[in-house]
Amino acid sequence: MSYRITVKLQHNYYQSAALTKRDALAQRLLAGMGDAGQLLSIGEQLDHLMVEYELGGENPFDSHHAALQTVEWAAGQFFIQAVEAEVARVVQVGIYSGVLGGFAAFGVTGKAHPLVTLIATAAAAYGGYKFGQAFPQQFVVLRARRHPYYGWQWIEVQPPQIGGAQAAG
Repeated sequence: MSYRITVKLQHNYYQSAALTKRDALAQRLLAGMGDAGQLLSIGEQLDHLMVEYELGGENPFDSHHAALQTVEWAAGQFFIQAVEAEVARVVQVGIYSGVLGGFAAFGVTGKAHPLVTLIATAAAAYGGYKFGQAFPQQFVVLRARRHPYYGWQWIEVQPPQIGGAQAAG
């Protein structure tokens, strides 16, 4: 399971200067992250960037904080300030959608010739798997805001409740 951190950046550059700094920032981030993660995108105006990484070590919070500090360090080399961050867990749902597609095709073609059922089930399972891998699901788990005196203040985001809460009263 991987995580994506989206970091909001602030700077005082004009449009043309931001574009020249963008490539240098990307190279600095790639060097700073090493094998621990990969840079997914940097905004055209240098207003945000996104990094994907895996958890390492015993404490998962340390991995999130280390990724954020690496981004902050790389951006600081170009007088760009990281001000907010959001960590999302990325879940690949290829296996689930493949199984669902296979069962759906089996149900639709259940009364057909067995070879047709087999081919349709296999094709739907493969297509469902590819579809699920192409569109990963993201769930926000942490948010952080940079305080000028206290550093990064992390807030854990609660997952949405399914069904809705009962009104007390």
